[in-house]
Amino acid sequence: MSTTSTHPLLKFLAKLPQFQTNLLMGGVLDMRSGAFVSKYDGGDEPKHTHTLSIRWPGQAPDVLGLVEGEKYARLQVEEAVALGADRSALVMALQTALS
Repeated sequence: MSTTSTHPLLKFLAKLPQFQTNLLMGGVLDMRSGAFVSKYDGGDEPKHTHTLSIRWPGQAPDVLGLVEGEKYARLQVEEAVALGADRSALVMALQTALS
């Protein structure tokens, strides 16, 4: 089963208007920047529960961009709202994804 379909933050991001699911690669594509977002596979440490990995077009393959998933998702909610999405529904969906 792909990471996208099992990781709650990736499932949440996939529903935002600026993202497209990429099941073959196990993540989501930010259609504005071309960045590919996936779950960071840093082991079972609790601190990595919501860590996401981001790769931008042209980025060296050995460079790994890591972000705190909740902070990234909250930023993406604001971007989705700017595109016309309902803020309250997204905030509730994000809370569900984080719980």
